[in-house]
Amino acid sequence: MSRLRAKFRSHSGTARVQDRARRRLSTAVKSIGARLALWYAGAATLTMVALFVVGYYLLENQLIRGLDLLNKAQFAQIRAHLGEDFAP
Repeated sequence: MSRLRAKFRSHSGTARVQDRARRRLSTAVKSIGARLALWYAGAATLTMVALFVVGYYLLENQLIRGLDLLNKAQFAQIRAHLGEDFAP
């Protein structure tokens, strides 16, 4: 009987040590489902932010290049309309 009590005490002491770390966590993070949900939400948010940043820079470069081509075409049209004599 004393052996059984000693075995029970050693396991319960270990459990108390392990539970001390869990007490510091908030209630929302104690379950594996909540932790996985937070992990997936964070990963999805970071992925979306990265895609939006890359998309913004690509779109901005395309718009700038498009405006440059438009300005070049309009300048060529105006130059052709006015003739070569008007060029400074």
